[in-house]
Amino acid sequence: MENKRILLVDDDEMVIETAGGVLQNTGYRVTAALSGEEALVELSHQNFHLVITDLVMGAMSGIDMLHHVRQIQPQAQVMILTAFGTLNSAVEALQLGAVDYLLKPWQRDDLLFRVSNVFEKMEMRQRLATYENMLPVCCVCHSIRDDETKGPGKGEWLPLTEFVRKNGLEVSHTYCPTCYQRYLNL
Repeated sequence: MENKRILLVDDDEMVIETAGGVLQNTGYRVTAALSGEEALVELSHQNFHLVITDLVMGAMSGIDMLHHVRQIQPQAQVMILTAFGTLNSAVEALQLGAVDYLLKPWQRDDLLFRVSNVFEKMEMRQRLATYENMLPVCCVCHSIRDDETKGPGKGEWLPLTEFVRKNGLEVSHTYCPTCYQRYLNL
């Protein structure tokens, strides 16, 4: 939690103090902004994992903030917090990529649960992305599973050279330094 950075955007100082205090006491690093304009300055100076923004503020709405966050820090998640929630605004926010929509007055446990849930989902997506980018190679025969046409975990196992050629690469036989030394010592 100590590495998770949250930008809290609300024109109500009481919300900043209470929500910010709850999040900080839980171990999150919280930066507060009392307007969308202040938030844009913060977004240009540091990276955030999560932006929690009020829906109805002065010149910039929470939906506007969502658009700006997507442009400036597309990896950051956005949660809308509002006292003026409607079904239409909730649907719009979620369709535009908000990860959650929380109504004021919020409960401490509900806020913490939702924030924790956002971070758990982020970590799962990161783990999944890591595994998706791995090439399945047999540790014994060094065959590679070609999942391209049949989907993850269902592909055909191919010898390394066949897999490389199939994917438009040329094979060049050589020795790594360790194997070359072994070859010289034979």
